[in-house]
Amino acid sequence: MTKYAGKRGTGIYRRFVECGGTVRLNLEAVGLRAEVYWDRKKIGRTDLPYSPYTPVFDAGAQGWHELVIVTDNRQDSGTASLFHAYYDFYAYGGIYRNVSLTELPACRIDRAEFIPEDLEAGTVRIRLALGGEIPEQVTAEVRFDTSAEAEKITLHSGAAETVCRVPGFKLWSPESPELHTARIVIPGDTVTVEFGMRKIECRDGGFLLNGKPLKLIGWNRHESHPEFGAAVPEFLTCSDLRM
Repeated sequence: MTKYAGKRGTGIYRRFVECGGTVRLNLEAVGLRAEVYWDRKKIGRTDLPYSPYTPVFDAGAQGWHELVIVTDNRQDSGTASLFHAYYDFYAYGGIYRNVSLTELPACRIDRAEFIPEDLEAGTVRIRLALGGEIPEQVTAEVRFDTSAEAEKITLHSGAAETVCRVPGFKLWSPESPELHTARIVIPGDTVTVEFGMRKIECRDGGFLLNGKPLKLIGWNRHESHPEFGAAVPEFLTCSDLRM
């Protein structure tokens, strides 16, 4: 609305959500800072615009609950401020990107990393970490793509690191952007991860992908729109790319 254009102050977003138990709020981007309240109790604060904020908290009993996000786009004159009036881009305010809420199991997969290890052998280094109520020992099953066979990984105190081979692996490149899928299962939780088999290096003054020189051509895009501010819809971004 035009009457709010260029204004500095606070904005309040309010919604009622039906859920219960342990939940994760994913606030993908907000400006310039925000405080989050659940059933009128403060659960956290973020001072990092354009960065995700993902608090995990107890939502209480199953039922309807009130979520309030208070945003503040007033500029801070302190030396630690991330925005100043003389910057060469405009500091908007409000929620820039998506907000989601996920109910979590008692024991959950918090992190699953798949890092290419050996491109000739087709191996990846797997790092797993659990959250919540963590047993002393948990066995995770990892299946790649459509393979029926599962790699079994034992996590002690909620963490494990190992190296596995990807069956029928294919290298990722811009000409052939092959992606592999890994499905990680523990009792009560399942996570799916996509990854590419590739190796990136900066050597001899150049950029190498899978051991071969690659020329990069790109641009720097600041999302800014007279109607949508920093919350540029996906269809407008796609329209710009097609120009």
